[in-house]
Amino acid sequence: MYKYLDSIHSPKDIKKYGYNEMKELASEIRSFLIESVSKTGGHLASNLGVVEITLAIYKLFDTPKDKVIFDVGHQSYVSKILTGRKEGFNLLRHENGISGFPKMSESEYDSFGTGHSSTSLSAAIGIAKANRLAGEKDYTVVVIGDGAFSGGLVYEALNNCDKDLNLIVILNENEMSISPSVGNMARIISRIRSKENYFRIKNGIQIFTEHIPLIGRPIVSGLRKTKRAMKKVLFSTSFIERFGFTYFGPIDGNDYVTVERLIHQAKKHGGSAFIHIKTKKGKGYAPAEENPSAYHMVKPEDSVKTDSTFSSKFGEYMCRLGEENNRVCAISAAMTDGTGLSSFFEKYPERSFDVGIAEGHAVTFAAGLSAGGYIPVFAVYSSFLQRSFDNYLHDVALQNLHCVFAVDRAGISPDDGSTHHGIFDVSMFSLMNNCTVYSPVSYESLESSLTESVNANSGIWAIRYPKGTQSTEGLCKKENYIFTDADYTSDGIVIITYGRMFTEALKAKKQIENSGLRCGVLVLEKLMPFAEAYVSIKKYCTDAKKIIIVEESMESGSFGQNIMSLVNCDSEFNVRCSALAIRGEVPGHANLETLYASCGISAKDITEEALK
Repeated sequence: MYKYLDSIHSPKDIKKYGYNEMKELASEIRSFLIESVSKTGGHLASNLGVVEITLAIYKLFDTPKDKVIFDVGHQSYVSKILTGRKEGFNLLRHENGISGFPKMSESEYDSFGTGHSSTSLSAAIGIAKANRLAGEKDYTVVVIGDGAFSGGLVYEALNNCDKDLNLIVILNENEMSISPSVGNMARIISRIRSKENYFRIKNGIQIFTEHIPLIGRPIVSGLRKTKRAMKKVLFSTSFIERFGFTYFGPIDGNDYVTVERLIHQAKKHGGSAFIHIKTKKGKGYAPAEENPSAYHMVKPEDSVKTDSTFSSKFGEYMCRLGEENNRVCAISAAMTDGTGLSSFFEKYPERSFDVGIAEGHAVTFAAGLSAGGYIPVFAVYSSFLQRSFDNYLHDVALQNLHCVFAVDRAGISPDDGSTHHGIFDVSMFSLMNNCTVYSPVSYESLESSLTESVNANSGIWAIRYPKGTQSTEGLCKKENYIFTDADYTSDGIVIITYGRMFTEALKAKKQIENSGLRCGVLVLEKLMPFAEAYVSIKKYCTDAKKIIIVEESMESGSFGQNIMSLVNCDSEFNVRCSALAIRGEVPGHANLETLYASCGISAKDITEEALK
């Protein structure tokens, strides 16, 4: 089907290719990505942009001896194709298929597992220094986007870099992370692009001068001595060079010949090198080039399209609250589109803050806004919120500042796997007793809990909700924030859960009743304070035979653990109680049903626990 791509099984297979063959191979890889990822779903635009960069790296370096690290890792599909995993793309991000991110356990070419932004440079410096300690001269290569430079970890890594490492950092500037790159560093990188004019002028002068008889070459030699001073005066490269790097670029990152030549030059130069390459996100696919945010992540071709989601409804409710109260502010960490905040940012730009990929800063920034009299609402994916643990604990919780956390993508993330599961936030919030946590199962409950949180004027509030749409089939409302599907008698079993896990609870209820036992299901939408949730549980479960608490969160610090401790200390509440949560290893990627089973929280697991 493909003239060149079908014969690629490892990076060794491209070593013999010349410029023309590599250009054709790049075109074939783009065709394959568009066709394959459109079927399975996955990150498309970012991978289309880095084809030439990845090809040049694998041609010029001796992998896997030389290490290659992709920041975030969502742009590693081309790497996977070149390292023998092309045939696995029919199951990309599916059960028994390859991961959408680098995984050390998946391939020896995946030098370091990534999934979150801004971590690659720290890891690369560690690997490079380990090589030096071992007396090895292997290279470590990093591919990092300009959006990652809004994350503070990058600067901590730069501060720890040495100029004599065999380290090559490739800055892939496409002016995008998931949303457009923001912040001062993005503007600095943009200004460095003006160096293109400098290099064109410099090369032209050099060629002209060298042809002056007798004195031409001495003049060129003298000009070279002033090159570094000229750059520091005229351009911004000194910012990078002060950290010990030799700066190369910027160049067109989608011109293969130019990319290969510059990387070869940086490798030949030796020491720590910083290569500035500008690419087009979505290159080669017009819809993705025109709207890279929309094609950052594409859904499988057979996915069901929905008119509304928890994220979109959150954005809608935020706009209403912003209109009602001019102290309401929205904060995003480079995820305005993903969290549904785009409309709020358009309507209230003066109260909208995209801080870049800097979740820790976002939380402490929110604390500052609160201390200044405003009401910050930080919308963030659950798996990204965990990066701000210390900021939450030290700057918000200890000072009991009024901050609202809209925790999107709560629960298991089937396709993205271990780095993206939202299964730690409940444990994080449970460490302090001054946080109110909601887990709405409907849009109506999302709106009411968000409204209450914003209008409370004090305290810490977290509202956690899953990716996708509401599903309330089989539930009926008994009273505020508590749902149950049916009444139950004193000899019954009660399954207590929250969030979308109620679907497994309802399946288990049917299986338990088929065994001749009565069973009811409580879906709590208010999890914390635990003492308050416990009052509700006692009210409904006083005469229950057995209580089973099930959740898609880590067991340590979980809702179930905390409730069980209250049950054990309550001499008046004589009921058998057990809890099912995720324990052991963090699960990988598969469909939700499979992951529930592997984590021991499926309907079958609940039923078996009930029948013990």
